[in-house]
Amino acid sequence: MGLDVAADDRTGAIETAAALADRGAGDVTVTVWPRHRAPRPESARASVVDLATRHLDPATAGSRAAALGASGAVAHKIDSTLRGNWAAELVARHRVTGRAVLLVPALPALGRTCVDGVVLVDGVPVHESSSGNDVRGGPRSSRPLDALASMGEHGTSLPNLADVERWLARPDGVAIADAAD
Repeated sequence: MGLDVAADDRTGAIETAAALADRGAGDVTVTVWPRHRAPRPESARASVVDLATRHLDPATAGSRAAALGASGAVAHKIDSTLRGNWAAELVARHRVTGRAVLLVPALPALGRTCVDGVVLVDGVPVHESSSGNDVRGGPRSSRPLDALASMGEHGTSLPNLADVERWLARPDGVAIADAAD
C-alpha cells in the first residue's frame, strides 16, 4: 500500500512528486483529473493527482476531492499562500473519509510560516501579501480556521509541538498546526 496525494494544480502535483521521489518514495506516478482512477503501477509507492481545482468554484473542487476517497495513506497538498479551494477540498475529503485532518500551512524555507494560527509570508499576513491580491483565488483571511468555518467545519489550533503530539496521539476532526521552522 502506498501514499495517495491530491494537489489543486499541476505545479503542486509535480512539486509533491519530486519531493517524494527525492525522499526515497521510489517510483511516483502523477496523473491529471479525471484520469485519477488509473491503477498505480506495482513499482509505484506513491501517486499524486492534479485535481485541477485551483480556479474552479468551491463546490466543484470539493466534489473532485471527495471523489478520491481514501483506501490507504492519504495527503493533500495545498498552496502555502492559501490560494484556491483548499478549504472546500479538505472539508470534503474529511467528511467523505471520516479521517482526522492535520493541516500544516507553512513552507518555512520560502518564508511562509504559521504563527498563532496566522499564515505569514515573510512576516506579513498572507491575505495582505501579493497572494491576497490574486483575483482568481487569493485568501480573504490569513487564518485557516476562518476558511474552514466558512465551509461549516470547525477546527482546533495547535500552537506548539506538544499540542501537535497530543493531537496525533488521539487525532480528531481538523487541526491546524503552527510551524515557523
